[in-house]
Amino acid sequence: MALYRLVLIYFALSFGFISWVQAETSKGLKIDQKFKEENRLDLNDLYEKPADEKVPVTKEGVISYEDLPVLTNGRLPKVEIIFDSSGSMGRVIGQDKTRMYAAKRVVAKFFKDQQKENALMALRVYGSRRRNDCQDDYMAIGFGNKTNREIDKKISSLLPIGKTPLMASVDRAIKDIIKYSGEKRIVVFTDGKDTCGGDLCKFAKKVRGLKDVGLKIYTVGIGFKLKEQEFDQVACLGESGDNFMADDEDELFVAMSNLADELIPGINLKIISPIPKAPVNLFKIVNGKRKYYRSFTAAWGIRVPPGVYEAEVGLSPRYRFKRFKIPPKKRVVLKVEGFGKMKIDFPKGLINAQLLDENGKVAHHFKSGQYYRVKMGRYNLKVFRKPFFEDFLGKHVVSPNGVYKIPMPNVGSVIFEHPSNIGYYIYVQNGEFGEYMTNVPVVLPRGPYRFYISDECRVDGVDLGSNKNVGRVDCKK
Repeated sequence: MALYRLVLIYFALSFGFISWVQAETSKGLKIDQKFKEENRLDLNDLYEKPADEKVPVTKEGVISYEDLPVLTNGRLPKVEIIFDSSGSMGRVIGQDKTRMYAAKRVVAKFFKDQQKENALMALRVYGSRRRNDCQDDYMAIGFGNKTNREIDKKISSLLPIGKTPLMASVDRAIKDIIKYSGEKRIVVFTDGKDTCGGDLCKFAKKVRGLKDVGLKIYTVGIGFKLKEQEFDQVACLGESGDNFMADDEDELFVAMSNLADELIPGINLKIISPIPKAPVNLFKIVNGKRKYYRSFTAAWGIRVPPGVYEAEVGLSPRYRFKRFKIPPKKRVVLKVEGFGKMKIDFPKGLINAQLLDENGKVAHHFKSGQYYRVKMGRYNLKVFRKPFFEDFLGKHVVSPNGVYKIPMPNVGSVIFEHPSNIGYYIYVQNGEFGEYMTNVPVVLPRGPYRFYISDECRVDGVDLGSNKNVGRVDCKK
């Protein structure tokens, strides 16, 4: 029994089997409470109640119009989502959240929103009930209307347990929808290749041989970024441009935003936001007064009757578009535009900052110590000061009118003062770190250092990190 509990603890903490852990906790198994709380899935709170105060209109917002697509046979696509519930989905990605948690959040919100649109949508799951069973594949949510309670119950109960019979699951999904007279769509959420002997690339060639059936398959790979070659084996299922990789919940929402036009082409109000998962409150204008109509997720938009509306996007600060009209047979696209401000919280001019776009190109370049105007968007932040310091501070989203002060806890700066401008050696615990000049600020990663000019002029125990100001040392100190 003791060995059994140790095995449970290892899997719970290493792979994040959250629901399983909660059940075992009731039997006396102790786990990290913070980790458990952060991974508990709350599916009930979809949207905030609209604020009573009126948000000022953001003038930079862009409103455009396009024709609604013509539906095949006048019917909405029939969509089946395949959800990976294999054991590896319990691994942690992002900020102490499991892959399972992130995927559940996205799929649950998508299903709930699309129920209101009367979409033809179902959820197929594999690997959630039994270990080492390649037959563990079933329809968890069938086509037809479901209540939010039913959707919650099904999705929240999924556990990351079993294997990955991916090819067999896709094959069954095709059989579910192949006779439908409209467009057919399959979306695969997975974090790994088939582990039940399926050859996905060979299978995909067979599927593409089905002519004039209106079938498209999309893959969303979760946590593949360090093993892209393995994702290529999964991406065989989709055509070029139909495959997406996501490393956290935000990127999963981005993927679904990119798929929205294919899965729900009937939407006539679309929001382009730097944060696709942002909630949107929609107000209808009746007799010149606005009345709350409905909330939805920016990533996939909404279908509403023609009329006059206002929309507020739940960014920080909130973003309001000016009043707009939705004509019949037209789609309105609301694009969030504008600028925010960003500051690297470090002595002025000592650190260089670069905001990199999704292609790794420099979109903005600025220096520490003051706020700079930055165009809204999603960026990776790089900070550096040659020759000793460089760091990547991860993803940052800039919203219009947002103000962002970036702390720098892992770097410091100091001037080695000396009567002459001469070189000195910088040492760390393991030996020489580099050389620099006296009387010039040096920027170094967090840690203890020793500065050396000669036996008569050296400084031991120079501790750097979280420095708000440039430190000063000399031989006497």
